Amino acid sequence: NKKELSVLKNVLSRYNNRLIRRFYVATSKQVFTKGRKIMNQTQKSITSKKPSFSNPYADVSIEKMFVLDREVKTRSVQVTDDNGSPQQSGVVGAEYLLVKNSKAKDIMDDVQSRSQYEFQDLKTYWDGKRFTRMTVTQNPLMTITDDGKKNEIHLGIATKNSYDGSSIFGFELFMFNFLCTNQYHNRNRFGFWQIRHTPESLGQFDID
Repeated sequence: NKKELSVLKNVLSRYNNRLIRRFYVATSKQVFTKGRKIMNQTQKSITSKKPSFSNPYADVSIEKMFVLDREVKTRSVQVTDDNGSPQQSGVVGAEYLLVKNSKAKDIMDDVQSRSQYEFQDLKTYWDGKRFTRMTVTQNPLMTITDDGKKNEIHLGIATKNSYDGSSIFGFELFMFNFLCTNQYHNRNRFGFWQIRHTPESLGQFDID
């Protein structure tokens, strides 16, 4: 009869709605899981493709930049990464004076060779853009006694440079205590020498 048929339709309708909701939830979970998996894979791919720089003295050059096939005034500093591929380290002006890290090292090695002290490498920092090399004297310049403990104080030199214009090229003197690995910097007392990455600085040292 009509009443039974109506009840049956209502039951089937509720059943179908439940099936649709379950299908929707299951499908949504699959889509979300698949989307999250794709995002994770993409993130891993991006991370794995991030260039690494372990050699601060790798090849570096300044290249012209173009926009819509027209040369612009800015220049691109290209540094070779660990895979041997050139990577952009920074964007600089057309008159930017490129000082290679290898040249900065050679200048400081020459200065240290003229000193009465023997120097040794302490640590080097390099991230593909900024470079810092720290050297200290092999023998202490003085010994300070504090609470019966003798602390040997060494003279150190920090050589700094950058390829992206974030830092000048220069040298800073500091005192170093090997025992507690504290470094003491005081430019007023120990001295700091620097030059800017500009053509006017060419006369201050031999860049070639």
